[in-house]
Amino acid sequence: MQVTNNQGSSNAMLPLLARGDIDATNMTPALYSQAQQGFDIRVVASHGVEKQGRITIAWLAVLKDRAAEIKEFADLKGRTVEGGAPGTVFDLLALQAVQQANLVPGQDVNVTYRVRNTADTLTLAQNKAADVIAMVDPMATQAEQQGLIVRWKTTGEVVPWYQPSLLAMSSKFLTDNRPAAVKFMEVYLVAAREVNATNGQWTPDLLATAARWNNLEPSIITAQGGVVSFEPNAFLDPASLDRSQQFWVQTNQLKQSVDLSQVTDVTPTQDALATLGKL
Repeated sequence: MQVTNNQGSSNAMLPLLARGDIDATNMTPALYSQAQQGFDIRVVASHGVEKQGRITIAWLAVLKDRAAEIKEFADLKGRTVEGGAPGTVFDLLALQAVQQANLVPGQDVNVTYRVRNTADTLTLAQNKAADVIAMVDPMATQAEQQGLIVRWKTTGEVVPWYQPSLLAMSSKFLTDNRPAAVKFMEVYLVAAREVNATNGQWTPDLLATAARWNNLEPSIITAQGGVVSFEPNAFLDPASLDRSQQFWVQTNQLKQSVDLSQVTDVTPTQDALATLGKL
């Protein structure tokens, strides 16, 4: 197996996955629209929901000089919240925080979408162009270390039901290389369980691996939080998937919801669990 480190968005992964340039990848909101775009892709597993104190997929960050004023979601009233780009996890964080405060975007809160790449969030923070900014790590941690922002809410705190990381494979790969797909899931589950055995603590080997693949100093990685928690059985929660897609429909990122059976296939994971056993 060859592992490729691709820095593109999940949207950019869809054509690569569909035509077989890659056989398995991580996916986010593009999952639902891909079925309507003709990409025959199936989600086979989930990393699970986030745990408190662990590395998060994204933060809601508050400008440092606003941190004393913004403590609760209700404090967003009259503020400017940067949601990154529509249809992303950053958009989800921003709008869910606003909704939980019973506030209306454009009326009670100014929600903006000015980010074209991750570096833009740092520029916004430097220019104090928004009170709250949805940011990815390590950008958020580095910005906090520079005294620009305070990391406020993690994805797990804003949307605790959300499974932010999904493992997907092309239908062609699942059909033509099913034994390989099942073996991949066996290896994935063993690795996930070994990572979980650290109880969130960074071991030297795990930290060195994370630093190498992310091209970051180990101190930056540990500052982001504890080791990511994995669902030990890679359980793909249909309720979480449906809730996610209904949100995207409500916010006009999807024209209509799709039958989840069109975008999921958990049988490779089930076959792997039949060999390994469930935890």
